[in-house]
Amino acid sequence: QRRGCLSELPEEWRVGPRRSRSPATSGPPDHTNADAPTIKLSVRLHGAMKLLPYHTMEIDVPAPIEQVVAFLRQEVEPTQWFRFSREHVSFEGHVDNSGFTISPIIRYRNSFLPVLYGRLTSQPGSTVVRVRMTLHPFAMGFLSVWFGVLTMFAVFALRFFQNSDTTTLLLALVGMGLFGVVLTLICFWIEVPMAKRLLRDALRV
Repeated sequence: QRRGCLSELPEEWRVGPRRSRSPATSGPPDHTNADAPTIKLSVRLHGAMKLLPYHTMEIDVPAPIEQVVAFLRQEVEPTQWFRFSREHVSFEGHVDNSGFTISPIIRYRNSFLPVLYGRLTSQPGSTVVRVRMTLHPFAMGFLSVWFGVLTMFAVFALRFFQNSDTTTLLLALVGMGLFGVVLTLICFWIEVPMAKRLLRDALRV
C-alpha cells in the first residue's frame, strides 16, 4: 500500500462534470459524454494540526443515508484481535445508521494507527459524512502512562539530586519524551492518507 506525505496541507477540492470545449478553444477535443451521470465530491479538511495526532474531514456523498450505510458495511468487518487470513476488506469496526467507528486493516503492526469516528447526516439528495481521526484509546492510555512516568522521574531527580548527574538524567528524560512524540506523530500521519483513500473508495466517491 502506497504511503502519503506527512506534510499534506489542508485543501478543498471538488470533482464535477467536465466542461466541454467550445469550437474556438485550442487543444484536443473533449469526448466527455454530456448525458453521462456525474458525481460531485466535496471534501473539506479542517484544522490540520500536524503537531497532534488528530485530523477531521467532511465528505458529501450523493446518495441517501441508507445506501451510504450499505456501502460502508460492505467494506467493514468485525474487529479481530488476531488476524491470520490475508483475505479481508478495507476496515474493521462497526457501522450503524448514525455513524461508524472503524480502523484500516493492515498486514503489519502499528499501535498508532488512526481510528475513524464518523457521523452521518442526511441532506436533500446527499449524505454528509463527518469524520474524526485520532488514536485508539489504548494508545492514548499508553502515552499517558509513558509521559507520566517520565514526569515523575524528572520531579524525583530535581527533588533529591543536586549534582552533575541531574542534568544528564533530565536530558535523557527529555530525549525519551521527544522520541515518544516523534514516533507517535510519524506512525499516525503516515497512515492518514491511506485511511482517507480507503474511506473514499468505500463510499464510492
